[in-house]
Amino acid sequence: MAITTAGITESTYLWGNESTPVEFAYIAFGTGTTAAAAGDTTLESESDREAAETTVMSTLVKDDTIRYSYEFTIATAETISEVGVFNAATAGDMLAHSILDESDRITVTVGQKVLVEMDVTVKDGGYS
Repeated sequence: MAITTAGITESTYLWGNESTPVEFAYIAFGTGTTAAAAGDTTLESESDREAAETTVMSTLVKDDTIRYSYEFTIATAETISEVGVFNAATAGDMLAHSILDESDRITVTVGQKVLVEMDVTVKDGGYS
């Protein structure tokens, strides 16, 4: 998973309540397979994006992880291979981008329901 440069900047604004920050509240999936990088601003090939349910969890220390999740109803048969977290329903800043390992990719059919999740952990030295 790559935490994006735009995601770091927007997170800093959120923490400092500066420059009208916008919370990261949307999760998206797509079919791209190019390695995720810090400079990414979009998914390679976004299929759908929805307002995420967020859950604060403890991974390394108390309350250091946010899980973004949404149960999507699939509109197009495809193979889900990438996931991202954003701060807008369209466009916006991307916090994190992950390309799924080949073994974790999911081939879906129209009408199928799929739970998509991404965990973002804040830790000493950065995100993961």
